[in-house]
Amino acid sequence: MKKKAIKLAAASAVAASAFVASAPAQTNAATNVAAEVSKAVTQIKKAYHTYSDVTAKGQFADIKEVYKQYNAAKAAYNNAKALVNKAGGSKKDAYLAQLDSTYADYITKRVVTYIDAYNYATKLADKKEALEKAIADKDLVAAEKYYNEISYELNKRTVILDRVYGKTTRDLLRAEFKTPAQDVRDSLKYDITVAVKLRAADEAIKKGDLTTAADALKVANDNLSKVTETFKAQLTAKYTEVNAAYEAALTPKVESVSAINAAELVVTFNKAIDKDTVIDPANGTLVDGVFTITRIDTAADFGTTDNLKASLSADGKTLTILSGSGKKFDGKYAFTVAKEAVKTVDKKALPAFSSVVEVKDTTRPVIKGVTYKDAATAVVEFSEPVDLTNLSVTAKRADDVALNGSTVLNETKFSVDTNDPRKVVVDLSAINTADLDKDIVLTLVGISDYNGNLVSPNPTSITVKYNTSDKTKASVTSVARVASDKLQIKFDRALAVKPVVKVGTITVNPANVAIDDNDKSVVNVTLTTADFGATLPTGLQNVEVSGYKGVNLVTGDTVVKVVNFDVENTAPTVVSTKVEKIDGVEYLVVTYNEDVTIPTYATQQITGTKVVNYVTSAITPIVLKNAATTTANEAQVTLYGVPASATKSKSIKINLSNVPSADYTVTLPAGLVKDVFGNPSEAKSGVTFTRTSNDVKPAVATVGPGSTNDEILVNFTTEVDPVSALQKSNYTVEGAQIEKVELLNNTSTAQVKLTLAKNSNTFNGSHVVTISGVKSKTNTVIDNTTKVVSLNENVRPTITKAELTANNQIKITFSEDIDHTTVEETSSPVSDFVIKIGGVSYTGTLTEAMAADGNVATITLGTPLSPEQYASTITLEKATTFDVKDLKGNAMESFSPITVLK
Repeated sequence: MKKKAIKLAAASAVAASAFVASAPAQTNAATNVAAEVSKAVTQIKKAYHTYSDVTAKGQFADIKEVYKQYNAAKAAYNNAKALVNKAGGSKKDAYLAQLDSTYADYITKRVVTYIDAYNYATKLADKKEALEKAIADKDLVAAEKYYNEISYELNKRTVILDRVYGKTTRDLLRAEFKTPAQDVRDSLKYDITVAVKLRAADEAIKKGDLTTAADALKVANDNLSKVTETFKAQLTAKYTEVNAAYEAALTPKVESVSAINAAELVVTFNKAIDKDTVIDPANGTLVDGVFTITRIDTAADFGTTDNLKASLSADGKTLTILSGSGKKFDGKYAFTVAKEAVKTVDKKALPAFSSVVEVKDTTRPVIKGVTYKDAATAVVEFSEPVDLTNLSVTAKRADDVALNGSTVLNETKFSVDTNDPRKVVVDLSAINTADLDKDIVLTLVGISDYNGNLVSPNPTSITVKYNTSDKTKASVTSVARVASDKLQIKFDRALAVKPVVKVGTITVNPANVAIDDNDKSVVNVTLTTADFGATLPTGLQNVEVSGYKGVNLVTGDTVVKVVNFDVENTAPTVVSTKVEKIDGVEYLVVTYNEDVTIPTYATQQITGTKVVNYVTSAITPIVLKNAATTTANEAQVTLYGVPASATKSKSIKINLSNVPSADYTVTLPAGLVKDVFGNPSEAKSGVTFTRTSNDVKPAVATVGPGSTNDEILVNFTTEVDPVSALQKSNYTVEGAQIEKVELLNNTSTAQVKLTLAKNSNTFNGSHVVTISGVKSKTNTVIDNTTKVVSLNENVRPTITKAELTANNQIKITFSEDIDHTTVEETSSPVSDFVIKIGGVSYTGTLTEAMAADGNVATITLGTPLSPEQYASTITLEKATTFDVKDLKGNAMESFSPITVLK
């Protein structure tokens, strides 16, 4: 019994002991759960801050450390959740919610997206490095591969970077990985475009799809100039190869003909053309018989085209035809190309071509810019060829200081460049020393294109300067004998001061040394017996050239050249002959192998045969003349292809106006021309040409000035509807205001007078007059018409001041120069003015006179003023016979009495 009691007691003690311990154990478990949850939350946030605190400073954390803390966060999260599920008690759900939301916010939303983005970004960086290596290795195939891979990533997958939490981190990832990859990719944008298009073109050519090939080649060509230097050579070579294959596959043809303006037609070919088959190398004109341009809506203007200038583009595919100074394309033309006359550079003949081209040029030329050929030569470039026939120029210094000399920059200093009629050459060489290196403003009025469209705006202004900042010396490039008594010295630039020329020991008279008017880099020297005695120099002679100055006014070095003065005795020979229609008149143009002159003709004749209606007969000899002729079978001979002032040329032209129409085979007589050494040409037989007819141009409506500066007369070719003809809004005059419209005549034709508002036209020269909306008697609206008319300004002169300059003299200052013949009159009283002293008219003799400066007149009193008269108010008033006018005939109008200043 005793042992059993002890066991029970012991059991009770153990049970009691267990019970006592149970309460503290449950409390510790709850504490451990909270601690584990707190520890897990801390680790989860730590994983985020492991990288975010670093990226906030613009750097990246060690990704291994990020992974370490991320894995620790996952472990802590899982352990804590397990403990909560086991011993969370009443707070279980709260603990689980805290753990899950923290994990989702910091791990799933932040750390995981960051790790994914970082791993993706480093792979993108690997592709960038691979592309950079391909560029460094000049491996275009690899470059295209990685270009496309990076492009795919940037277009489809870089959204991974955009999912990362935190703007700072996102911006850093983009800046460190995306932007560099994108920049390297973009650097090859044009290279890859060209490579892809060339491959597409190559494949299309092999399939015979030349349209697709052409489109692809165009894109490649447009981008070829933009490729990097790394692949430029490869891509250029590939383009050349593929383009050559494309060209070879094409059938050569004329693609189109169109008009740029009234001066130029453009013919486009699909293959490069042999220049010599379209342009005569002797003079730059179209090859005879290749092209025909016939006006189809009226009389033919260009039935013969071989006199038209032309140029071929560098790629040989674009032929630009220039109508020629004083002529224009205007209307509808049948344009044809003769069969197999044009050939490609690889000698393939083009088929015949025909098309209708309509030319209606209403676009006004504009100035594109001003450049300088040299210090004393400005070049003004226009948007199209221009005509200077009606040019008017005024010049002034930009600083308002008076320009020295009134003619140094007038119309005579402007000329159209013969090689490029878009350019106008301005000769600045006459500018005086005081105006050198000063900005000079030129106001240009009346420049037009070939269709009469005035420059926009009109007037237009440019600023030029004779710039002497270039101190480079002019130098002699050659000294040559060009005639038995002439030397020609060429320099590397234009001259302002001609040289002193010495031949042997003899100095040539300066009067016989001249800078060429047409090329100021050339000096012409004439040798005379006055300088050299009875015999001009012979054999080898030293020619010394010194004292010359370029247009920058820097003196060049003295140069000595050896020249052979022995006489050359080879006769000039004929190179080519052809008929050209020049300004509607047919000429036989003869070109020689050297410069020639035309001797004085006495009995020179062209003989031969002609064919009319298939019948051959001898011709009545064509008598050659130096002067213009009006008699049948007479023909004037003049130089061709050179300025009117020239004395020699390689070509002459024979006017065929008085020669009947027929097919001719003739002999050109011996001595038709002479070379510069006086050697006469030999006879040339077997010359064939066809004489057709001269053009007769149709009449058109005209616009011109009326009887006063306020009037413009518009002439119509038919009757007009009076209501529309009198509508002021149907007329505009650029630079002036229309005040009134009157219908003067309206029978078979019509004439309208436009009256301009007084003082509204402020400049002299060409004005654009536009007529629109005027109707015919049958109510048909006449085509809008723009004409150019030369008008005088209509600003009336005024008196700006009257002052007493002596006790018997009054000085009158006008607003502009006055026609002195309308002022200088003597009578009693004077016919133009009335002088009142104290309100009483002066009745003595008055004499009017104009001063030299043109805008000042003086009135001299026959009897000097007395002291009492001087003390009175003196006024100047208009007499009943007042007729003062300015230089353009604008009459001064009534004015209120003017008090004479004392």
